Amino acid sequence: MPTRRWDARASAIAAVAIAVLYGVLGLAVFGPDAVYSGDIGVKFVQTRALAASRFTSLDLPYPGEFLDPAREFFPIRPPFVLTVGGETQAIYSPAAVVLQTGFAGLAGMRGLIALSFISAAVILFACSRMAVAGQKMAVVIALGLASPLWFYAVLGWEHAPAVAFSTAGFAVALASRQGWTCVLAGLLVGSGALVREEVILLTPGLLLIIALRHRSVYAVAVTCAATIVPVVCGLGMDVLVGRPPAAHLRHAVYLIPAVNATETHVVTPFTQRERYQTVIQYWLLGYGNDRWIVAFSSALFVVLAARWRFPGRAGTIPLLLWVIAVVALAAIDLREVMTAPKWIAGLHRLSPYLVFVLLPPPTTGERGPWYHRGLLTTAAVYILLAFVGTNFTGGKSLGPRLLLPLLPLLAVAAMARMVAYLRARAAVDRAIGLAGTVLVMMSIALHVTGTMPAYYERSREDTSTLQTARAADARVIVADDPFTAQLLFPLYYRKVIFLADSSQLRAKLGTLLADAKVPEVLLISRRPEPGMRLSPLKLRQSDRVGRMYIQYWGRVGRERN
Repeated sequence: MPTRRWDARASAIAAVAIAVLYGVLGLAVFGPDAVYSGDIGVKFVQTRALAASRFTSLDLPYPGEFLDPAREFFPIRPPFVLTVGGETQAIYSPAAVVLQTGFAGLAGMRGLIALSFISAAVILFACSRMAVAGQKMAVVIALGLASPLWFYAVLGWEHAPAVAFSTAGFAVALASRQGWTCVLAGLLVGSGALVREEVILLTPGLLLIIALRHRSVYAVAVTCAATIVPVVCGLGMDVLVGRPPAAHLRHAVYLIPAVNATETHVVTPFTQRERYQTVIQYWLLGYGNDRWIVAFSSALFVVLAARWRFPGRAGTIPLLLWVIAVVALAAIDLREVMTAPKWIAGLHRLSPYLVFVLLPPPTTGERGPWYHRGLLTTAAVYILLAFVGTNFTGGKSLGPRLLLPLLPLLAVAAMARMVAYLRARAAVDRAIGLAGTVLVMMSIALHVTGTMPAYYERSREDTSTLQTARAADARVIVADDPFTAQLLFPLYYRKVIFLADSSQLRAKLGTLLADAKVPEVLLISRRPEPGMRLSPLKLRQSDRVGRMYIQYWGRVGRERN
């Protein structure tokens, strides 16, 4: 009993320490003003607008309207925005915007980051509560240091808050058999779906957990109703303000063509091959070689069949060999990333120890928690539904951001199985558990020596661009593509940002700026030679700052000192 109390206290301390580490990384080590994704830039603009209106309007202001009243050079384009009753609003969930606005209104981008690492702390605490006594510390360490959770904890994205809601919901569902837990669990998962729509895919798994826990159809029905309530409220909010219901979801998911034909975007359905490449290769595994995928999957099927047919040592040795092969593949990835720090995709590739979710219990010793199959089924149903509905890759990020709601649940289940192997009586079972420990250590090394340095360099480069643009005398900034413009949005309320991504727009903008006697303009591009001129303005200087190229343009006859 004292050991279990120590484990609970140590896991709580570790969760706080890791959350503080996330805060230091996000607010001090990495450039807090750097925008990794254009989505974050648009959300920053939207949250600051809502805060300025004191939560009365989602309309996006346009600092350049005095020069461009027709909004021809407005830097935010569909599908990131939509028109609602004469207002321009971001396409994202109003509930997510409201949640983030309280933090962004207080501290800007740093406020959004603070919300993310606080949410990560909630995720770690919730997973600690879900873990079996004696395994809590292991779960917190594995999830906090050996997974891509750190990445979403240091960015101003809404992913961490959404996953905090859903993970807390599952923790409550597993806590006790009291009736109120069904209501609270459903409300939490439903609230997570309000913030990020993919969280709703956890609902079948939550209902299964409730069914296994309570053995009651009534409890399942209550949980289902509680989950639906926040979602219905969110849809009602959309209708009330005149927005297309679930606009962001309909941008990314193909259900029925007529439903998805919003004014901003028409979704084209993925082929089955594209869905496989997105969900299985890109999100889940991180490998694009079909032969390797088939080989490892087939081998797993064979060793599981052998283990079922020969439950003793003869059936366990093939399983050990398969796990060793996973370790070897992870070692190749680790060496590659340590040699040249970079992003890699795939939940498995970033946290290979999660394969322990798929392993049967050891032949001797503990069987593991009762909810293991429930969490595994939750993941399987989630991935199946994502495969059926997705028509969006999610862009380039560290790990699969659209599978992120599964990460905490899989970490809890995987570590429970790994600890069971480590505590088994048979030597071959303990060897499998030891291989799992090696995978956890390799995952930590992969992030500390590879993915974190890669993001550090990226954030510092983008921060240097923002600092240069902020310090320049020029009030007007011109971007030559929408995504470059979005990366500049931390300056949205300090400068006037225009977007001119065609030769016709560039020519028109140059004349407009010259006629308005704008003394100096910055042109920022990700290309060495932007291929655009702002005639009749004159190019005076061109510099490379970070990964961007900054050109200084001014009126003819005026030279830069």
